[in-house]
Amino acid sequence: MATLHGGPHGAVLYVKGSSDALLERCSERLEADGGTGPCDAAALHREVDAMAARGLRVLVVARRSLPLGTRCVDHGDIEQLTFLGLVGMIDPPRAGAKRAVAACQGAGIKVKMITGDHAVTAAAIADELGLRGARVEDGRLRSVTGEELATVTDVDLPTLADDVAVFARVAPEQTPSEKHDPAKPVATREELEALLLAGLASGEPQPVMEDDWQRLRQRALAGTELRDSGWRVRRVQDLTATARGTLRTSAPVESSIGSA
Repeated sequence: MATLHGGPHGAVLYVKGSSDALLERCSERLEADGGTGPCDAAALHREVDAMAARGLRVLVVARRSLPLGTRCVDHGDIEQLTFLGLVGMIDPPRAGAKRAVAACQGAGIKVKMITGDHAVTAAAIADELGLRGARVEDGRLRSVTGEELATVTDVDLPTLADDVAVFARVAPEQTPSEKHDPAKPVATREELEALLLAGLASGEPQPVMEDDWQRLRQRALAGTELRDSGWRVRRVQDLTATARGTLRTSAPVESSIGSA
């Protein structure tokens, strides 16, 4: 986000945004005495990571002086910025989310997080919620970014989706319903375990691909014994509010399916 402000000595462009987008565009930083000095982007990225590891969502704030009379700007003007500071915000998970995740995982459902957040922030929040998945050397949950996801082959994608719990900095076009062709679902194994895709960026869960639900419906209509085939799928609209209630009623439903 950028806003342009007029003044007696010239216009000032104020910008806020992600560290990934803005730090490389900062050529200097504001010092405590009001002067400016060199901007060490690598050091600032480390500061961002340290804040994100505490579960904070971090924004960079910067500015740029423009000539007197400037009335409009475009993307090309968001360069040669003066770094002003970092802002960390706490956006805690909704009440009951941790219990819902525990209930899902206790029932054998693999919970996945897909978010536009910073990778370190997403991993910290997922850890707080108790998500299970591959971890990196320092013990944090592994977080795969949208940029990394774009390089993953269709052959490797099922293993990645199975092992990793957190997918961060994911663009809208990379959500399962749009990134993958219906013939290539996010989990290509014949027997699909449930994926509950909790989207932090939008605040609402992302649905499993429609094609997967159609496959499940066809198997149910064909009389397939779902309980023994490995299927554990629950289509929920609100992970926090409905997961526990859904799981409480799932046992008798599966028993009925198995004995039909």
